[in-house]
Amino acid sequence: MGLFVFDAKRPDAPPRRCPESGSAQAMSATKGEALLTKDREVVRIDLTTCARSVVLTAPDDVRLHGAVGDHGVVAVATRDAQVLVLRPGRSETLISDRGPYQNASITMAEDGAQLTAESDHGTFGWNVTGRTQRFGYPKGGPAVMSNGIVLRHHGVVAELYDDQRSPATTAWGDFFGGLASVSWARDVLVIGGGRNVYAMPHAAGLKPGTFSDPANHHRLLHLPAGARTHVLATSRGGPWAAALYTETGGKHRRPAVWDVVERRRTPVRLPKEVGLRHVSFVGHDLYFGYNTGEVRRFRFADGEWRSAGSHRLPESVVALGGGTGDRLYAVMSKGGGARPTVVAMRASDLTVTASRRLEGTTATAKVEVMRDGQVVTGTGAGVVTFFTAELDLRGRFVDGALRYLFDLTEIPDRGHVLVSGENRSIVLDRRTLAPQEAWKQGAPFLSADVPKTEDVMATYSFAKFTVALWALKESDLRQRVCRAVGRELSREEWRRHIGGGVPYEPVCAA
Repeated sequence: MGLFVFDAKRPDAPPRRCPESGSAQAMSATKGEALLTKDREVVRIDLTTCARSVVLTAPDDVRLHGAVGDHGVVAVATRDAQVLVLRPGRSETLISDRGPYQNASITMAEDGAQLTAESDHGTFGWNVTGRTQRFGYPKGGPAVMSNGIVLRHHGVVAELYDDQRSPATTAWGDFFGGLASVSWARDVLVIGGGRNVYAMPHAAGLKPGTFSDPANHHRLLHLPAGARTHVLATSRGGPWAAALYTETGGKHRRPAVWDVVERRRTPVRLPKEVGLRHVSFVGHDLYFGYNTGEVRRFRFADGEWRSAGSHRLPESVVALGGGTGDRLYAVMSKGGGARPTVVAMRASDLTVTASRRLEGTTATAKVEVMRDGQVVTGTGAGVVTFFTAELDLRGRFVDGALRYLFDLTEIPDRGHVLVSGENRSIVLDRRTLAPQEAWKQGAPFLSADVPKTEDVMATYSFAKFTVALWALKESDLRQRVCRAVGRELSREEWRRHIGGGVPYEPVCAA
């Protein structure tokens, strides 16, 4: 039939017809011209003269999905497990190879070309111009993105998501208090950074407006100019939070411990402060690690923390990690280019039960204990190692692009580990150790944590200085429609609002 051009300022005027044979996969239009994506080529049509020219020819082994004008022409295509962009002259840029992908689309926005595609693992979006992933959502559904606004069709409902936010993000707020750490104690989110430590009760239920409201930020610690916090730890199932800080002009780290539910600071009878470097909890017990190799255990009794034993390791403690079980894990090193060692200790008496050499140096090191007792360490330039609770090696993943490793966080319900480095964050599957395309919006993260309820994840973005909450359990969209409307949709309402191409289903039925 051809291409019909309508004048939006004169809707009653008859359209102009430009002859064009064959079908098109997609069409995009700018002022004065249109781009038609055919099976093997992209055609430019001058909307004034109907002049036609082929501006891009695709290789035989790809499938074209759409094209836009971005300082020339850029098209989105798929090939096997790849989604890629093509430019004139057979130029190719790989966007991702973790498909296969379908329902790919490309749009133009003020910040460049935006690409979205769907795979068996979810729906994902990228900024083509900056070659950065903008969002990843675990469940599938076609999506279109422009200027950071995402329109996603999921199940029977089309949803709009706001700019610069992953669809999973439920609340966020800027935090300019310096490089920050986030950690949960029961339902209290503790944020430590710069000169301050804050507690946010019932944070998981807060929305963007209330999350950023200063009235919901209860300051536990305020240090004078020149002082700062360094390390933050919490007891996941208990009310405790601990931070190490240095005072103005001071060199030695000092501890501060709180009951964050009551927002009350609790004293610590510390035999010595010199060399104090790390802090962690196992259950309700508190542990400190020193650069001398000493590890000390403390128990809370009669309103204060009292020493309950110690053990000296042969090398400096560079990381501590615990959970709710009966094991404390320490990473120790001689420093410099020496290989570190991870050590398993009985939490009750600090007896060493196992040790393993690690790959990578120790500019930074992290150790994270999973809910099931398994252990993950991060060392050197992107070396992530997976162990059993007894430190039997399960596997290793290396990504040098991470550079220094800042944080390891379990996403328990999904079997994932969020790994954050200086340059970017990645998500690894705990079983296969394979990278996953999810939870990248706002990365790299300096810190992240999931509470005991496992329904939300808090992150601090190293790139945007933003604390955000991510929903880990997606609500049922039909139930949301039922609550909003208050009754079942009629078939006519379904056809009008959902569309005739989607089979009718009750939204309120159990």
